[in-house]
Amino acid sequence: MATLRQQVIPLSDYPTGERTFGPFNVPDSATSFYLEVARCTTATPDIWPNEATTFSVAMEGSTDNGQTWIPAGGGGGSPGGIRISHGAEIPNTTITVPLPALTNRKMRITTTIVNGPLRTQGFAELRD
Repeated sequence: MATLRQQVIPLSDYPTGERTFGPFNVPDSATSFYLEVARCTTATPDIWPNEATTFSVAMEGSTDNGQTWIPAGGGGGSPGGIRISHGAEIPNTTITVPLPALTNRKMRITTTIVNGPLRTQGFAELRD
């Protein structure tokens, strides 16, 4: 399985508001788009520490090389602070979206931050 991994949300302090990252070219062989956004942990206490700060993401896809955009599924939101699952800290919020088997595809990510600023970064993988 080939995977193209790239940083799509640079490490920064993002204020309250909406911003779009991308568009990103999607290879014809890719079958899914995976996004991970860094969360607060004991090891990274300056990443998204405030529980009142929420981050939501909506993914959009284009099958006509970026001329039109449609919701790509996935998405969602989460509050800040340290989160625990099965007794361990969760270092990333992750979302995976299946991709249609078409050509000339692109993806973009629109984020919304409430009660910012929010310090984070994000990586995407285009998976075969």
